[in-house]
Amino acid sequence: MLVLAAAFAGIMYLRVRGAVFWSDVLLILISFCAAAAVFIGYTRYSADKIRSYAGSTGSFSGAVEDITLYEGGFASYILDGEIDGEQRARITVYINELDAEYGDRVNIDSCRFSIPEKDYLFDAQSYYRPERVFLSAGSVKGISVESLGKRRLKNLIMSYRSRMMMRFNSYLGEECGGFLSGMVFGEKQWIDRSTRTALYRSGIGHIMAVSGLHVSLAAAFLMFVLKWLRVNRAAAFVLLLVMISLLATAADSPASAVRAAIMTAILYLAWFLRRIGDSLNALAVTALVMCIHNPYVIYSPGFMLSLSGSFGAAAAAPYLTRNIPADTLKNRIIKSFMTAFYISLSVFPLSLYYFSEVSLISPLTNVIIIPLCTLAMLCGLIFVLTGGLLNFLPVVKPMISAVIFISDKISGAGVFTISSGGNILPPAAIACGAAVMTAYIISKDPVSVKHSMLITGAIFAVSAAVSAYIRWDTCTVAVLGKDSNAVVVVSCHGSADIIDLSGHYKSARYAARYLSEYGLTNIDSAALIKNVNSQYAAYANELGNEKPGYWVGSTEIICGEKIKKTTAGSFFTVSKGDYTINWQNDVLTVDTGELSITFAQAGYKAETESYPDSDLYVFYGKVPSGADTVPGAVYLAEAGTEAGYSGINNFTIVCDAIENGKVKLRRL
Repeated sequence: MLVLAAAFAGIMYLRVRGAVFWSDVLLILISFCAAAAVFIGYTRYSADKIRSYAGSTGSFSGAVEDITLYEGGFASYILDGEIDGEQRARITVYINELDAEYGDRVNIDSCRFSIPEKDYLFDAQSYYRPERVFLSAGSVKGISVESLGKRRLKNLIMSYRSRMMMRFNSYLGEECGGFLSGMVFGEKQWIDRSTRTALYRSGIGHIMAVSGLHVSLAAAFLMFVLKWLRVNRAAAFVLLLVMISLLATAADSPASAVRAAIMTAILYLAWFLRRIGDSLNALAVTALVMCIHNPYVIYSPGFMLSLSGSFGAAAAAPYLTRNIPADTLKNRIIKSFMTAFYISLSVFPLSLYYFSEVSLISPLTNVIIIPLCTLAMLCGLIFVLTGGLLNFLPVVKPMISAVIFISDKISGAGVFTISSGGNILPPAAIACGAAVMTAYIISKDPVSVKHSMLITGAIFAVSAAVSAYIRWDTCTVAVLGKDSNAVVVVSCHGSADIIDLSGHYKSARYAARYLSEYGLTNIDSAALIKNVNSQYAAYANELGNEKPGYWVGSTEIICGEKIKKTTAGSFFTVSKGDYTINWQNDVLTVDTGELSITFAQAGYKAETESYPDSDLYVFYGKVPSGADTVPGAVYLAEAGTEAGYSGINNFTIVCDAIENGKVKLRRL
C-alpha cells in the first residue's frame, strides 16, 4: 500500500503540472490491483493449500521436471504430480541418484512433507519458491521409477548438451572448458569455486547466466546466416523462434533465459511485421507474460536481475547517454563505458541484495573483458549449433585463460568489491535507486536524474564507509553451522581468525560466505581441530586468494605448499591486543576483555565437571539423551526446554552488546 500511495502521489504531482491524465492514473491503479489480486489469489488458493501438507506423511506420484546431480551419487529431483492422489503439487526430493529422465514418473509410497529449509548457506525455501515448489519430501520409503517415454525432445536436448560440455572439456581442459560451458549453457558445475568467486568479483560473473547477451548473440548469428542464404522473412522468423527455444531449453530454462527468449521473439516479431520494435515495451510485455504464468517468479534472483539489467540496457543507458556523440573513436569508447556504467548501476541494488557483494570495477571490465568473453562464447555457440563441424575452440582457450588470469588478479587486489555488511547496505542501495526513479518521474530531465544519482551515490558511499568503520572497530564473534557443524570466526580491526571445531565438510563454505558478506579479506590464522588435512584442502579451495597467514592443526598438516606455522597437539593460543583465543582439553575460549565465551561439544563433560567461568556458553553437536543442559547456554542443536537458546545457529555475538547482563545474539 505504501508503494501504491507513493505512485499515486507522484502521478497527482505530475497531474498538477499537466504531464499526465486521469486515464494514466486509472490504468496504473487497475494494473496494480490486478497484479495484487493475482498474487494473493495464487498464494491463497494454490501455495497455501500445498503448504498445509507440511508435517504430514503421505504418498506422492509425479513426473520428473528437473534433475540436479551432486557428488557421491546423490541427486535432487523436482516432481510435478499429486499428494495422496488428491492435491496437485510440485515437490523436491533429495535422494540417491535414480535411473530417471525428464518426464518419467516417480512413485513414492511414503514420505514426510516439509517446507524447504532456510539456512545461512543455502535458503532452499527462497530458491524453490520461484519454481512453484513449496514442499520437500524426506524419510522416503518405497520409491520406484516408471519410464513413460515422454519429453523425448527435452531428454534429447539435455543429452546433446552433456556431450557438448564434455567436448568443451576435452578440447580446452576442465577449467577453460567449464568456463565455456558456463557461458554457453549456464552450467557452473566444472568451474572451481575460487575461479567463480574471482569472476564475480571482477564484475563479469553475469556472463555465466544465460540471458539477453547470449540469446541476442545467437539470434544475430542465425539471422546473419539466414540473410546470407536468402531465406525469406517468414521462414527466418520461424527458424529464429525454434533456435531461441532450443537455446533456452539447453540452458535448463532458467528465468533469465526464458525472459530473454520471449523478449527477443517480441522484438523480431516487430521485424517480421515490418514495425519498429520498442525494447522497453517488449520488456514490459515479457514481464507481464511470465508473471501471469507464475506470480512467484518475482522471487527469482535471475528474473529480477535480468529485468533490471534489461531495463538499464533498453531504457536507462540510452536515455542518459543520448547526448554523447558517437562520431569519433574516443567518443564511442566513452559512450560504451558510460553505457556499461549505467547498466551496472541498474543491477547494483539487487546484486548487493542477492549476492552480498558487488564489483566496483564492473563498468571497466564489462567494456574491456566482456568483448573477449563474447567472442569466446560466439565460438562456443557456433560449435554447438553446427554439431562441432565449425570448430574454433583452439583459439578460445587463450582467450578464456586470459580472462581467468585477469579476473584472478582483480579479485586478489581486494579493493574492487563492496560487501553488504549483513542487512544494512542492500536496503540503502534499493532506497537510493527508488530516489533516482522518483527524480526521473518528477523532472524527466537527464541532468536532474544524473544529479540525483550523484547525490544518492554520495549518501550511499558515506553510509557504506560508516558501516565499514563500525564493523572494523567492533570485535565480533560469528558462530556458523548447525547441529554438529560448528566453525567460529573472530574478527576485529579488519582481521579475522577461523577456528573449525567440528571438521564438517561444509564448515569451509560457511566461513567463506561470512567472510565475503562482511568484507573480511585479512585472515590471520585458521585453526583446524578435526579432519585436519581434508579440512585444509576444503578451506584452501573455498578461501581462494584470501589464504590465512598461518595454519594451526591438532595434527600435522600435510600439503604441497609451505605452512608458516603448524602446531600439533591438544593446546594452542592465539593472542592479540583485541582478543585471546585458547583451545585446551577440547574446549575453546574466546576472551575479548569485555566478554568471555566458551565453546564445547554438547554432553562432552560429566555433570560434576565445571567449564571455565564465562559470560556465555555455546554447545555444538547432538545433546545426549537425559543430559543436563546449562541454563542460559546456546545449543546449535535442539536441546529441550531447559536450555536458554535451543536450536539457534548462524549468529554473531557483538562483544560490547550486553544488555541487562545478557549477551545479545544477532541472527545472520
